[in-house]
Amino acid sequence: MLPGFFKFIYELFLSSPQPPQTRPIFWNEIFPTVGLVNIALSLLFMAIFYYLINHILPIAFFKKAGHWAIFLFLNAALNFWFALQYCDGKEVEQNSYVWSFCTVNAIYAAIFYILFSFLFRRWSRGASTTPFKF
Repeated sequence: MLPGFFKFIYELFLSSPQPPQTRPIFWNEIFPTVGLVNIALSLLFMAIFYYLINHILPIAFFKKAGHWAIFLFLNAALNFWFALQYCDGKEVEQNSYVWSFCTVNAIYAAIFYILFSFLFRRWSRGASTTPFKF
């Protein structure tokens, strides 16, 4: 089930893995692992921003939307880097498909971070209205 889910979400923006002989590696190893790490890192960055920095250690000046955006971009960049390194570790040739996959992974990292932020920010003492009130 998990490999099928990540295969579906990554192939929404990408075609099937290229070259064709790499498809089983992407579908069974790279997509599920990178996808799970993406979700875990997005949750971690959200928890660091909302709960460690702005709840346990209420740093009054670190609750602006710009600070939130820094964590969003750090999350996306780290997920891009992890996907690239994981593909290298699986000895997949770096081609345009791998770079596109890493870019799509970074976009999903930003989306997951935004979703987790809106779901869990209300329990933060210092940044419950970051990035904006509604």
